[in-house]
Amino acid sequence: RDPIMLTCLRVSNMAASKKFFCDDLGMSVYPMPLARQPGSQYEPEPIKDSVFVSYGPDELGILLVPAEKGKQVRVGSLLHHMTIIVDDAQKDKLPAVAQAYLESGANEVSSPDGYRFQFNSYSASKSRVLQRSS
Repeated sequence: RDPIMLTCLRVSNMAASKKFFCDDLGMSVYPMPLARQPGSQYEPEPIKDSVFVSYGPDELGILLVPAEKGKQVRVGSLLHHMTIIVDDAQKDKLPAVAQAYLESGANEVSSPDGYRFQFNSYSASKSRVLQRSS
């Protein structure tokens, strides 16, 4: 298991965000992963009305946390973007929207709150790493 369990993003509209992550990016809703045994005094209580999305039950995911009532979600200075690496052999299994992002050349899309995501193919990422190491 990846030692990083999740990242949290505050969202202003849970339904729109859930639709974006699931329908556009191809993620699914999963139970919140636990670091310890359920009921442990060291396992934090789940955040009310939060939704955990990921590409698999044992993969790094995103915890969508509702923004506090009356507070605006501010995106930009702390998080520039997230990159999603797509296995070349699996890209036809992505939702049509995600395939269009990947094939457009722009490779970047924003969530309803403005969080930026970039799609990169595995082969392109691998070739950039090899170029840096030589």
